[in-house]
Amino acid sequence: MNTILGDGYDDDPNPHTPFEKFEGLSVLLVAMNARARKIPHSMAQAYLDLSERARAFTESYFNLTRPLYHSYTHLACRTTEPGAPADRQDLSHPVHADNCQLDEDGNCHKVPPAFVWRDWSAIMYLGDNFEGGEFIFSNNKLQVQSQVKPKCGRIVAFSAGKENLHGVLPVLSGRRCAMALWFTHDLRYMELNRYKAQKMLSNMLEEKNRKTEL
Repeated sequence: MNTILGDGYDDDPNPHTPFEKFEGLSVLLVAMNARARKIPHSMAQAYLDLSERARAFTESYFNLTRPLYHSYTHLACRTTEPGAPADRQDLSHPVHADNCQLDEDGNCHKVPPAFVWRDWSAIMYLGDNFEGGEFIFSNNKLQVQSQVKPKCGRIVAFSAGKENLHGVLPVLSGRRCAMALWFTHDLRYMELNRYKAQKMLSNMLEEKNRKTEL
């Protein structure tokens, strides 16, 4: 896919570390790329379908009794920059929580600019042809408690609060791409661009079918 350098970070290509380039793509831009024939329609539809599978998995696995809605979906790719030291100790993504602001003392505050409506999170790995980039869970003293090795198709899902502080170890070589997803129980914060994207893709398919019939 045609990812955008620094997408989601004010076009900053190195938002977390100078040793990695960050590229991203929102769900609506994926559909727009398909409409512009930059990617196949089937690839864009697969993006939406996979993200829905991740939502349904999270809802089912945790036996949630309230409906779960997409809040934001983002393709995130991190590529090791040329010349990056092999023994680097920085993080690809600093330890944080998804719905509160983590301070220096390890306290997490549910105040803006935190996305306080996010209730659950998930990440789906789209490949594993790279080194490093393990997903980590940490305590509030920023000590690693556990880590997950990336594997193509693997989903990591968790509640989005301070109970699940997390980050990403450095990508030592190659390009790490994953679908990052955030979910909410609050209808007010549904990802409306997702429905615009699906409508766009559905219209494309209908137009193709009409031309075939002619």
